[in-house]
Amino acid sequence: MGVHTRNFVENITLLGSSNFNSFCWWADYPEIGNGYVQYWTFSKAAEYYYFTGDVSIKPFLENWLSWFNDYIVEDAAFPSDPKGYKMPTGFTDGVISYEDYNPYFAAPIAEGMLYYYWREGDIDCSTWVRRFLNDLRANRWDSLWGGYIGEGAHQAHGNGRILKLFGMVVAGRYPRFGLYDFDNINEDSSLLEELSAWMFRNSGDTKPNVLNSDMIPFGHAGDFDSWYFAPNYIYPKEMSTTEAVVVMMAGALEYARAKQNFVWYDKLKKFLLNIQGGFQ
Repeated sequence: MGVHTRNFVENITLLGSSNFNSFCWWADYPEIGNGYVQYWTFSKAAEYYYFTGDVSIKPFLENWLSWFNDYIVEDAAFPSDPKGYKMPTGFTDGVISYEDYNPYFAAPIAEGMLYYYWREGDIDCSTWVRRFLNDLRANRWDSLWGGYIGEGAHQAHGNGRILKLFGMVVAGRYPRFGLYDFDNINEDSSLLEELSAWMFRNSGDTKPNVLNSDMIPFGHAGDFDSWYFAPNYIYPKEMSTTEAVVVMMAGALEYARAKQNFVWYDKLKKFLLNIQGGFQ
């Protein structure tokens, strides 16, 4: 499978205040100005803190957690239990905006909060993780085809993040790290089963499909070329991206921990090593 790798973009401009809310924006690379990068940064910082216990990063995480409490709002489209929740989607030119809900933004927020809860036992994080899990499970599943849609497509990096989140919840924290266990429920396991089965069921070398016949994720599942961020980067429907493979591999790892079956994860890892440097 062909794999798209992104061009390097220079001339970063930092906007916003001088504290943690200094958001990064590249005028010709618009995804940097939305929740993808902002929330993924939070989740990766929380993951780093979980595994290292490096307290120097705690102020950064605590600022984010305070910000989430202020800016995550209830979604009027889902007022009943389980309620829906919306988070800011745009950070363009330092302006925070709410646009269409994107489940691919919810997953890294919940993931980062789960890592922080595992390390700190923060009750607010635990509450928010459960809210996001219930919202994703009950309100956001694509009832027409399955999986999750973000920005109009079933994208591998987004569904991989959601797979990772539910895999983390079902498998539990890594035994050597953290002190606090998050309580999962049967519905969490059911969603992990449903999402993974949807991926495996929709596999093959034609489109639409989530994975190819070697279980490598397409960049998106649809039968169309991706021009979303043209002209900075585009990729045809037959291709994957390094982002899709890496994120799906992280999801496959947590799925493997939960199911004790590492076959899919090992395939993705070998494929990624091969395309990155020819390693076996």
